[in-house]
Amino acid sequence: MAYFSFSDLPFSTKMSDFWKDNGYIVIENFYPEDQCNELIHRSKYLIENNVCNNSLNSVFDTVSQSHKDDRYFLESGDKIRFFLEEKANISEKNLKTNKQFIVNKIGHALHDLD
Repeated sequence: MAYFSFSDLPFSTKMSDFWKDNGYIVIENFYPEDQCNELIHRSKYLIENNVCNNSLNSVFDTVSQSHKDDRYFLESGDKIRFFLEEKANISEKNLKTNKQFIVNKIGHALHDLD
């Protein structure tokens, strides 16, 4: 995937105002569809081939921010790590058959290390 610079974006005043009001912005067709599909396919592969043993207690929760004290999270800046859904049913069966629905985030060094 190609790296980008925000100066390369067609960032209008309307977009900037939306960002300021809402805290997010959607940029349609930021990456070509084939690159998005490649990332989705690779993410599924990594999830399916990850054992998840170390991440079983690491939940990514944007409300309570419980992960902020989690050593697994705090030491993940230079690693590919998997963070689970807060309300996921983390049974042995689901870990074998539904991993893609249990993982909330993949962080942080995915683009550098894979």
